[in-house]
Parts: sequence; structure tokens; C-alpha cells
Amino acid sequence: MQNENFVFGKNRVPRIDPNKYEDKLATGHQRVLKHLALQRKIGRLTCLPLRIRLSEFRLSKSQRRVLMTNSGLRVSIGPMEVTEAEADLFAKHYTRLSYKPSRMGDWLPFSNEFSATEIHKFLIFDDDKLIAASYLDILVHSTNSICGIFEPGLEKRSLGIFTILKEIEYSLAIGKKFYYIGYSCEEKSTFDYKKRFHGLERYDWNGNWVPYPRLLGDL
Repeated sequence: MQNENFVFGKNRVPRIDPNKYEDKLATGHQRVLKHLALQRKIGRLTCLPLRIRLSEFRLSKSQRRVLMTNSGLRVSIGPMEVTEAEADLFAKHYTRLSYKPSRMGDWLPFSNEFSATEIHKFLIFDDDKLIAASYLDILVHSTNSICGIFEPGLEKRSLGIFTILKEIEYSLAIGKKFYYIGYSCEEKSTFDYKKRFHGLERYDWNGNWVPYPRLLGDL
């Protein structure tokens, strides 16, 4: 029987010019599913495009704890090519949320061969068990976080934060200037975890990126 989570279109699509992609990100656009879109509202909430100026990034105490807690896990970084284990993990991850994408193939291409951008994936293993994964656009001067997934029931490990920190570490290692972390909201929301990083900048919807005070508290 075919795994319904492991269904991906394999139509080749034109590559996006990385500079043009970055121009879009720099004007408040964000990847929504497989497309770049300008989204000012999420329901009644006001979208807040965020990025991290990597030269200003530093770890908070709670982020150091996340790294320490997960120091025994194995991290694998490589080019985009989705496995059945990742697709199953994606399906399990989204059982936690009220909004459930139909399948992973609605969000991501099967591999870089069928992608408009170069994507690297981060796989997190506990022994040989895949417990988290995230996916990162690689651009000229920046990286863009697409999505992260993790095993339900392991919330105390803060694996979503862990994969973000690993993406930031990687972005620094390959010499990028910005790490686009996606939308949060002006109002209090489930996306507030994105506001807890040093080096944050927000887009003001008037063509400017301005420093954004880190939200204090855990993570």
C-alpha cells in the first residue's frame, strides 16, 4: 500500500534567481507552502516579518540549555531529498496543531532536482530514530527557514528551537549575513518563540528593517 504521506510531485520547476528571491524576502515576502507571498494578516493577527542579523546573534542562557539538553543527539545536514521517515514525522508533527496540511508534498519538493531553490535539510536522530527535521533555503547572502518538525511527546527537549539554533550555526559557518526566521505576529501568538533571539530585526512594511527588542523569558 502506498504511504499517503509520501506523495510528492516530481515536475521540474524553473529555478528562482537567488538575488530576486532575497529581494522578495527583504520586502516582507515569505515562503508560504511552495510559494513566496506577501501576507499582512493571519486571521485577525498582524504579521511581523522577522530576520536575524547574524553578526548580532548570540545565545541566550535558555538557548544554551537547549543545546546542552540535546548534545547527545546526532545532527545530519545534507541536500534536499525527502525520505519516507521524514514524511511520516511531518504527518505526526501536524497532529499537534488545529491546522493540518494534507501532506508534506504540499510544503516541500521531493528533492533539489525539483525545487525552485537550493534547500538543505537538518535531520536529528536519537540513536537511529529520526525525532526532528528542518528545511532551509540557501541564498546568496542569507538563509530562509522553511519549516521544522519534531516527534510529538518530546516538547520538553525544545527540538524546534534546537533545529533553529542549528540552522543559525550553519548559516554563520557558510558566511551568510541574514537568517530569515519567518513571520511572527504583532500580537501575542503561538509564533512568539521567534521573538526570543538576539539580533532580531523586523520589517516595518515601509521598506525598512529595524532592530526589534528580543522578547524576554524562556527560550
